[in-house]
Amino acid sequence: MLGSVILRTVHGCQLAIATVSQCNRCCTGTKQLAKLLSSAATGGWCQPAMRFSQQLPGFEPRRLLLLTKITRLEYERSLNPHLSEEKLKDHLKRKGSDYDNLLLHHNIHHGTLNSLVAHLQQRGIDCQVVSRNMYTLAAINWADAVVSAGGDGTFLLAASRIKSATKPLIGVNTDPGKSEGYLCVPTSRTAPDAIDALLAGRFRWLWRQRIRVSMSTGLPSSSQSSADSPADGASRLQSLHLKYPEYRFSEHYKELEEAWLRRQPMLQCQEHELSPLPVLALNEVFIGESLSARVSYYEMGLGREGRMRKQKSSGVTVCTGTGSTSWYFHINHLSESQVEEILHYANQLADSPDGSGSRSRRYTPAEIASIARNYNSALTFDPELIRMAWAVRDPVVNSVFAADQCRGVTDLIRVRSRMWDARLVIDGDYAFSFNDGCVALLEMRPEDAICCVRLLD
Repeated sequence: MLGSVILRTVHGCQLAIATVSQCNRCCTGTKQLAKLLSSAATGGWCQPAMRFSQQLPGFEPRRLLLLTKITRLEYERSLNPHLSEEKLKDHLKRKGSDYDNLLLHHNIHHGTLNSLVAHLQQRGIDCQVVSRNMYTLAAINWADAVVSAGGDGTFLLAASRIKSATKPLIGVNTDPGKSEGYLCVPTSRTAPDAIDALLAGRFRWLWRQRIRVSMSTGLPSSSQSSADSPADGASRLQSLHLKYPEYRFSEHYKELEEAWLRRQPMLQCQEHELSPLPVLALNEVFIGESLSARVSYYEMGLGREGRMRKQKSSGVTVCTGTGSTSWYFHINHLSESQVEEILHYANQLADSPDGSGSRSRRYTPAEIASIARNYNSALTFDPELIRMAWAVRDPVVNSVFAADQCRGVTDLIRVRSRMWDARLVIDGDYAFSFNDGCVALLEMRPEDAICCVRLLD
């Protein structure tokens, strides 16, 4: 049965915590969870994060869908189906790849996968193993929960197709020596041990927030748009090819400005016709030119009433709390040498110009390391918080363009493209055309969160 809703302030943010009475005879828990989500949404308490206590209905699935990654060896075999294993080995050697190492990690992955499947069957759980080509909405709807068997990339692929906040996703790192598996259950546990911990209730539910992207124009790079097409369809990034010749017109500011003013009435109408994209971003959204050597030109506005500002850069990255440990973190990360250099110039400023004394301080290597560590750790934030962090990569600064603020946190971002061959990329996997005149709205909604788990020690 449903419990109470508690509002609590943590680090300046009002968090809503819903408690649920323990139900030892709950068969699946998903109906009760759906009722809880509905109650939360109508009650208006999802501000700004949606949290639930660890006393939610237990993890008692009858059917599990296992999404397995495609190993590098399997990928090479698919590219060269006409080659025997010996000829494939020679082919890989000529490319500088180690066949024996690929075979080793292939066997490690499938050994972990097979032990996981056998353990689930021993526990009386019906499981189905699919690769990305067979990872369809019908398969997801068949299962009570989804397990990604691979690394973080497989986890992101699994999350991209799950729409319901009541469909749990569990990540299992099948080869810790090959992938860090930040989104997966800790590698200190074997896959069967992790399943046993979940079935025993030694975990808490974790709602990772996702970014919803709505666009006024633009389609996936492939014309394929079936709702039940394979997740590895032609709209995926690795299948993209440049479709347009190289344009240099973006350098003519005056011409673009005049054309832009003539198109304002049309664009204002388009902004009222935003359509959500078919996938949600669990890690980040990147907006920029397809060719990385080109400068990305766009307008960006922050917040509900944010004024649109022209910018030129190497692109914009917008991330969730989950993605704050990934690309966004590496963009903004400061090394110890950078911190030391900044402190050096700060000391020069602190020195008295009249020679009456010095207010500068010399920092030890340990202090510099501590400053860098504290700064970098502050870049990450809770994956359950309903907020987005954004960063402008390599902003252009001159007499025309300014970069007063290169990163920050917001609840809504609007971007208007002034580019000729640009892409909006979700989780490094799905790319959508985002050319001159397209408008993208990035936001978070509580109902878009994906249900994950965090094991308890």
